[in-house]
Amino acid sequence: MTLTLTPEIQKYIELQIASGAYRDEGELLTEAVRALRAREERSERRAALVADLEQGIQSLEKGLGKETSAKQILSGTIRG
Repeated sequence: MTLTLTPEIQKYIELQIASGAYRDEGELLTEAVRALRAREERSERRAALVADLEQGIQSLEKGLGKETSAKQILSGTIRG
């Protein structure tokens, strides 16, 4: 694989390696890809949560909800 980096990014990589944070470019790139994947996974989970919340709100607006307390939910006496 051949990469073309801006001088700013190349300098940053060199500084990170010189500081001992990474052994080499490969290790830094591997960590960068892991971080990118983690960010994408968080974004996907957030989107799923928003969709679930929107579905719940729609259900409540249709009168499909039932009144309960946080204590009941936490105790397990009420289940969704």
